[in-house]
Amino acid sequence: MTPVGGSGRVTTVTDGETAYLICRTVRGRGGWGVHCAAGELITSGWPTLTRARAYADRLLARKAGAAG
Repeated sequence: MTPVGGSGRVTTVTDGETAYLICRTVRGRGGWGVHCAAGELITSGWPTLTRARAYADRLLARKAGAAG
């Protein structure tokens, strides 16, 4: 599945329960975008895949911390 406004290869970051999708995006600020599992854009404008992935990892860690 390619997220809304996304293009190319999609990288998935998940904790087994929640998933975030990362791909190049033409919506928002362009660059790499982080999308929810439903494909809606959460944030964009990340200059590299590594930075977008780190942001998604922080979202998962914040969710885990709130649940713990």
